Amino acid sequence: MRDTKRRLELYSFFNHTGIAAHLEDMAQKGWMIEKITGFGWVYRRIEPKRLHFSVSYYAMASEFDPQPSEGQREFQEFCEHTGWKLACSSAQLQIFYNDQPDPTPIETDPKLELEAIHASAKKGFLLPYFLLLAVAVVQGGVSVGSFRLDPVGMLASNSWLFGIFGWTMLLLICSVELGVYFVWRARAKKAAEQGEFLKVPSTTRFQQAVFVLLAVCSLVWLAELIVRGSGLERWAGGALLVGVVLMIFLVNGLKQYLKRRRASRGLNRTLTLTFAFVLTVFLFGAVTAATLWAASNDLIEIWDSKTPLPLTMRDLEPEQQGDCRVSRRNSASLLLERLDVVQMPEFDSDEQLELGWMEYHRILVRAPFLYEFCKNQMISEMEERRVGENAECLPMEPSLWEAVQAYRVHDPELGPENHYLLCYDGVLVEIVLTWEPTEEQMKTVAQKLGVGG
Repeated sequence: MRDTKRRLELYSFFNHTGIAAHLEDMAQKGWMIEKITGFGWVYRRIEPKRLHFSVSYYAMASEFDPQPSEGQREFQEFCEHTGWKLACSSAQLQIFYNDQPDPTPIETDPKLELEAIHASAKKGFLLPYFLLLAVAVVQGGVSVGSFRLDPVGMLASNSWLFGIFGWTMLLLICSVELGVYFVWRARAKKAAEQGEFLKVPSTTRFQQAVFVLLAVCSLVWLAELIVRGSGLERWAGGALLVGVVLMIFLVNGLKQYLKRRRASRGLNRTLTLTFAFVLTVFLFGAVTAATLWAASNDLIEIWDSKTPLPLTMRDLEPEQQGDCRVSRRNSASLLLERLDVVQMPEFDSDEQLELGWMEYHRILVRAPFLYEFCKNQMISEMEERRVGENAECLPMEPSLWEAVQAYRVHDPELGPENHYLLCYDGVLVEIVLTWEPTEEQMKTVAQKLGVGG
């Protein structure tokens, strides 16, 4: 039977009433809070008993302090003289317990308690959350910008979907926590004028729901990365994941080491933050350099080259001789699966040059509600990429391609081009040819690219 256990507790920094109630419940179950760390709350086993807990705030304390300051020790000694014993402390947070049936509260003046909470919140809660909120807004804007440039490509990327979800959740958490705090503080100030304490509203259930959603999405993203990701994506994702975890442990380890060595608060903060910055730059630089080196030396695959292409030049031109150069890119998400291919002969002779080249983009739409959006977006992009200002993507007879719908780019000056959008059941195919396809070639395209929906 273990005598200690670690739990991830999701309580707001300022929710002193919720924290106290939770610790009282844990004590009745036989667990006493021992310390609060960045990796969870640590409890030790005790005889189940009814205890009273009080959470106070000492604004002058810091997580970089090697030991409690003189003022903090005086505050703790004062509380102990009134029957409140220190259970643990974490920066400004001071947790006391009392085994008396009806103890005198530590905080007797709601105005002073509110001032202490706000002074501590400015250091340990408000500044970090406002910074995180700013980061979430900036990164969310970058993600939205990427979507506007390439909507279909972003929807076919699990990494982009996971990223935009993660930044949205961070934005939501910061907004809710800050909003709840300022609303509660405004009401608590009014109550304090009447000499009353106002209970803090709990956001624990909300935080737990967000945490579960993030955990599930992280597992789905990792599973998709392992199963469907290219060698490059698996390597970069795995290296960054290991690097971030290692960085967290190293930075926290340095901070704790300096505290044990009794380094001053200022020295500890300066060295820890500098080390975190240098380590971050080194980590991303090392992963980028190693990835480029491994890719250039063919140690990892940039894109999937083992899976056969669904359509090749030889499928359309069986008599073609010589090798072809292929550029391909695969991407897939829970919503879309995308394959981009450019294939052309090795131009070693004029005869091969006359054969031309082809390019196609095949979109497998896994989420049916996105089908029309993707089709319209592809039509818009096809028109925008043409040289002529008034190029249009006009409907054509779909039966030639055995499709449900078919479109062809028309340039007012050059006339119809060999640039098509073919709509099948659950599949969209954009194909560009440098020659006018025959009916037999159209059927081949339908057979090779129009299936899978």
